[in-house]
Amino acid sequence: MARGVQPNLSLILGGAGTTLEELVGGYRALARGGLAGQPRLLSSLERRESRLMSEGAAYIVRDILEGGGNPERAFTEGTRKLAWKTGTSFGFRDAWAVGVTNQYAIGVWVGRPDGTPNPGYFGANTAAPLLQDMLALLPEKLSTLAMRPRPKTVSAAYTCWPSGLRAESVDPLHCELKRPGWVLQETAPPTLPDRYRSMSSNQCGTAWPVALAPWAPQTDSLCTSNPTSKLHIQGIDQGARLKAVPGSKQLALELRARGAGQAKLYWLLDGRIVGQSQGESALTLRLDQAGPHRLTVMDDAGRFHAIEFVLDFALVHLPPTTLVSSSA
Repeated sequence: MARGVQPNLSLILGGAGTTLEELVGGYRALARGGLAGQPRLLSSLERRESRLMSEGAAYIVRDILEGGGNPERAFTEGTRKLAWKTGTSFGFRDAWAVGVTNQYAIGVWVGRPDGTPNPGYFGANTAAPLLQDMLALLPEKLSTLAMRPRPKTVSAAYTCWPSGLRAESVDPLHCELKRPGWVLQETAPPTLPDRYRSMSSNQCGTAWPVALAPWAPQTDSLCTSNPTSKLHIQGIDQGARLKAVPGSKQLALELRARGAGQAKLYWLLDGRIVGQSQGESALTLRLDQAGPHRLTVMDDAGRFHAIEFVLDFALVHLPPTTLVSSSA
């Protein structure tokens, strides 16, 4: 923030004033092992660099901006990769995009010199396309297209949600989900390292950070079901076309949800709750409306499965009426 400028609400979220040159110089660190630099307008000027972050931290941040930071995703060699980020200031006054490759650091700013707003102008829809166009015009040395080596301080590891601790150091009972990611110097800081408690209101025994207590499962049905398994509706297939018995005004379906364990299930037809069941016990659903429908089953843990089908009611075909007349 410039000296003498009145602070605003964006400062609470970490927002502060900066220039395009400062942004480009900072993002340069992602391609230079953590060394930020002051952009030079002439190559003859003195190079000024300073340490902004460690080499390992620069590698991880750049990998996140390039492809999400998942160590298990497929890598490709010999292609130009761009680690980029966009931003839009308060009131649509600034739209910017900054990106780095192995050879270039590029910054784009779109706005008005007098600082008046440009409603609807975001970094993503105005500055980012210009960033991509500029990169396409710049030549890249073949030597810089190869996959960059990973620093020795960076390694891949599995962490547990919701604790954020390394999977090998956590009892499987307390590891709801395993997620791959990068760690720096073999250290995985916990997501919420304040305190942990065991659930006493059910039989799960899962350790949850105190701050997440309002969202922790409170029913026994969630303890006996596997939160990583998938629900699957049985009794009707996706895209099925059902036909009722001729003359019938209803069609009865016997439904089950595979993978439910002992969870409490909610059945919805076209967005309306039409029944509840427990675990893999059967639910009888009676249909009386012809046409396309969407059937959904879900549990308290947020797992769900939905299918679409069509229901037809066949018409009853009566024999033709015969009129007999008599001259008697």
